[in-house]
Amino acid sequence: MDMMTQLFFFGVLFAFGLFLILADILKLPTLRTAKAMLNAGREDKKASKTVEAWLMSGAVRLSKLIRMDEYKRGRMANVLKAAGVGMTGE
Repeated sequence: MDMMTQLFFFGVLFAFGLFLILADILKLPTLRTAKAMLNAGREDKKASKTVEAWLMSGAVRLSKLIRMDEYKRGRMANVLKAAGVGMTGE
């Protein structure tokens, strides 16, 4: 193997190892866990997609930073209830 191929494999393995270490430090749930949690709360029993699991995980993390006032929270709750979604606006 030439030097560029070895450097490429080293970079890929280093990035993957760094991701695993940071995921453990930040206590990120695995993708399988996130999908199972999304499927547990569903009424239509349709399997969740990978992108949906990633977006929901990101939304949960952002919900700690973004706050809604009472009016918007109540309005969002009514819209979600009418749509048949069993989640809160935050």
